[in-house]
Amino acid sequence: MPYLSQNHPIADWKKVWWTQAIKMLTEYWTANNIFCPVCWSALLQHEIDKPVNDLFCRDCKEDFELKSSKGKLWKTIPWWAYDVMIREMIDNPMHLFVLKYAEDYTITNFLVVPKYFFIPEIIQKRNTSKVKQKNWSIRLWTWWNILFDKIPNSWKIHYIQDWRYKTRTEILNEWNKIRFLEKEKQESKWWIFDVMKCIERLDKKEFLLQDIYDFENDLNLLHPENNNIKAKIRQQLQLLRDKNYLEFLERGKYRIL
Repeated sequence: MPYLSQNHPIADWKKVWWTQAIKMLTEYWTANNIFCPVCWSALLQHEIDKPVNDLFCRDCKEDFELKSSKGKLWKTIPWWAYDVMIREMIDNPMHLFVLKYAEDYTITNFLVVPKYFFIPEIIQKRNTSKVKQKNWSIRLWTWWNILFDKIPNSWKIHYIQDWRYKTRTEILNEWNKIRFLEKEKQESKWWIFDVMKCIERLDKKEFLLQDIYDFENDLNLLHPENNNIKAKIRQQLQLLRDKNYLEFLERGKYRIL
């Protein structure tokens, strides 16, 4: 069973703050146990502290940010320095690793969300006046949340799920299934995102076009500038079919692949 080993090359654990120790342990564990989903190569830790990006791929040089904590998966992931993060995400997009561990430090879940997940719908600024920090300067940061539960489940690629290691084949199949989104324009990506969330809310493998039409009012609230929601739904379903995310069974009927 995977667990956070304290066999970390550090002189004295007692001299390290606990949050810093956990950060070092999780980054060390990830670098030594997780492969890059883009090119399958080894991961390395950044030598210099950066506002974002904890690890990078040895070969393709893709960057990864790691967020970890004890317990269940988040509904929201808290983050600091909104302005810094926005700038980094524009200039140097990164993938997001999420690691969860239990009381005994076994890894319960480890997953990656591709860098093209970053769209305005899942970013929420926080009220910094409620941030309790002894260091007054931290209050000057613009804190923010990733609305993790709003990200479609198919965009969350698990390496470990509920203590179970997935095979390399499973991981790469899930990754490649949504890789087409990387080349989609931002506006199109938002629509794909919203339609995929509607499909997930149905919670069934096969569904009808009418099932998605039933979300017309919800989609209209998200996209008030669009006057033909049903046509846009059909367009996104056709795109997902062409990208082998969905299978067209018969007129008005689809299956998730």
